[in-house]
Amino acid sequence: MHSCSEHICRGFNITATRRIDDNSPCFIVAEIGQNHQGDINIARRLIDLAANSEVDCVKFQKSYLPKRFTKEALNQPYTGENSWGSTYGEHRNYLEFSKEDFRNLKLYAENRGLFFAATGMDKVSVDFLNSINVPLFKVGSADATNLPLLKHIATFQKPIFISTGMSTEREVQKMYKIISRENNCIALLQCTSCYPTPIQNVNLNVIKDKKFLQVVCNDP
Repeated sequence: MHSCSEHICRGFNITATRRIDDNSPCFIVAEIGQNHQGDINIARRLIDLAANSEVDCVKFQKSYLPKRFTKEALNQPYTGENSWGSTYGEHRNYLEFSKEDFRNLKLYAENRGLFFAATGMDKVSVDFLNSINVPLFKVGSADATNLPLLKHIATFQKPIFISTGMSTEREVQKMYKIISRENNCIALLQCTSCYPTPIQNVNLNVIKDKKFLQVVCNDP
């Protein structure tokens, strides 16, 4: 995980006491996402499990559906065995917690000694997450090339963790050079958007690719 200044990869602070760089302890994020199935009590239990596992942070997802999807997408029939509604919109809405739920979950996580974060999937959600003072922003692989959203996130001057599972190296380089003009507290996450990921596709060695890091870390 790197950010850049004067052509040197340095690192950044999440808080005054927690730093992200090559010399700091690994920052472990427990992905809760929407595995709570729309149930606040399940969400709390998942936070408890994460705290008991001694991770650093729990991460959820937040969307404002009218901004994230078209009406056509939301009205599509969605009747599979894992559906929580008759349309895709009803299904997604069932899994969305309210603003008050998010505030309560953030407090619950902090009381368990954890950082609380969420992937804001649109500008409305990002603005809300900033309003409850999340310490960092997470960007999913699907939005790693969503430059309008990334530019908006960058303006808040908080650390940005960006998954790169759907991006080419060229796309990551372009994204970094543009976003770092506004905010260089950026962690690029190596991932593969395939579930489950075959072992031959994990490709963790890209993290050690010094040539790639040098290209990414040059000031724009």
